[in-house]
Amino acid sequence: GFAAALEASELGADVILLEKQASTGGSSVISSGSFAFAGTDLQRTHGVEDSDELLFRDLREVGEFENDEAIVNVYVLNQLDTYQWLRAHGVEFSPFVEALSGQSVPRVHKVEPADLHRTLAEHCHKSGRVRVITSAQAQRLVRNERSGRVEAVLAKKDGTYFKVNASDGIVLTSGGFGRNRELVHR
Repeated sequence: GFAAALEASELGADVILLEKQASTGGSSVISSGSFAFAGTDLQRTHGVEDSDELLFRDLREVGEFENDEAIVNVYVLNQLDTYQWLRAHGVEFSPFVEALSGQSVPRVHKVEPADLHRTLAEHCHKSGRVRVITSAQAQRLVRNERSGRVEAVLAKKDGTYFKVNASDGIVLTSGGFGRNRELVHR
């Protein structure tokens, strides 16, 4: 969520970030902090040859070819830019790359999850364009009856419902589905 909010703010948007919990971080802060990136400077430093094609193949195989090929392709086409964007925003990765989770070459870049969260949150705060509302649970998306375009989020905080209108769009970021086998499969 903070990555999306930061990018949007840097493109000139005023952003409202709704967080269901009393504090931000969620499942990201307790994750392994592992990212699969191909073609990075860190890999080159360690003599690892990698490519988008190899990453795509590995991700499809790890997903037992049940993962959505189009979504995997979008990830692969944008992963190196994401790595560089994170680095440009002060995210520090471990100096080593690892071969984990079915990756055929060392490409797992590790970061301390709490540091990643803190770094992106600080950039959002400094932007002056990101407002974070905690303990605010998104309830549903609101569509314009004529156009069908999603134009708002109905949220709830302290038992009170409120609407957040969006002129440029809405980004949903959500964790916690990893333990729901049905959702993972879908």
